[in-house]
Amino acid sequence: MKEQEIVLPSGRFARVRPIKWEDFVLSYDADLYKMITKPTVRCVTIDGAALVYQEVLDLDLDEMLPINHILGEMATNALANKKGIA
Repeated sequence: MKEQEIVLPSGRFARVRPIKWEDFVLSYDADLYKMITKPTVRCVTIDGAALVYQEVLDLDLDEMLPINHILGEMATNALANKKGIA
């Protein structure tokens, strides 16, 4: 899947790059909520600026849901494209 750009309800631009294995591994946490949030920190920029963890937590829900939707699609597509081990 390719990098995607969207306009958030606030008018800011979010760029979401595909999740890499490193992002997944470094996002692992026993706390499920942190584990869901960390890929956003690693894979998303808003108006060209990287995010820090607290900024992601502080995003309004209507800003965060479109970003999470894209990340979820990327993860789902990554699984769907795998045929298994030969």
